[in-house]
Amino acid sequence: VKRGEQAHLELGSLDSVKDWGYARDYAQGMWLMAQADTPRTYMLATGKGRSVGGFVQATAGALEMKDWNDVVKVRPGLTRAEATPLIGDPGAAKTDLGWQHSIGFRDLVELMVQHELQGTMD
Repeated sequence: VKRGEQAHLELGSLDSVKDWGYARDYAQGMWLMAQADTPRTYMLATGKGRSVGGFVQATAGALEMKDWNDVVKVRPGLTRAEATPLIGDPGAAKTDLGWQHSIGFRDLVELMVQHELQGTMD
């Protein structure tokens, strides 16, 4: 939309809550799991939930788009069935492996926007 390639963005519910995290952090967590002396199931997550609407708002802010509501169309047919917020508990990974996420939500959004605009990811 920012580049003028489409008029609007179609999404399901803006109220769905997700645990948004950085793939590089998760890859590091998987490596730490592989190094552990004893196998165990761990959850890699930020432990913080943000709505899809919050993600859209943060993305619009990173793109300096003030009127994002004008370009987002909610289509109920795109809504997934999950009613429960999808938020992980990384406590065991932090305690046992010393793992925690390193990129916060806003920085993640900035990275994603820069990647999309420039085609590179740090």
